[in-house]
Amino acid sequence: MIFNITPMISLQANYERQAIFPKTMFWKYLGSAVIEEGGMQLLDDFVGRVLKNEPIAGVIVNFVLKNAYSYGLYELRKTKMNWPFDTEAPLFHEAVNFGVSFTF
Repeated sequence: MIFNITPMISLQANYERQAIFPKTMFWKYLGSAVIEEGGMQLLDDFVGRVLKNEPIAGVIVNFVLKNAYSYGLYELRKTKMNWPFDTEAPLFHEAVNFGVSFTF
């Protein structure tokens, strides 16, 4: 978030969370990616039908469903880095940053 206090001064706040995978297991990663992309394609087809009938609702449905799906997979990968396959848990790095910017 950026808050403009004056035209020349702004305050910044940032929260970041990263999942760091300890190693790459190609076939398990590929299987997980295929499952993820298959689900996203199903959502695209559904959202496309909603957009044809109700354009305004379709935009909202698109935003909600795709973000919920991505977040759900992110949460599932907390315990298994290549969900649904049995793999290690990733390392998580969380950071909170604050800053001040001056514009000249």
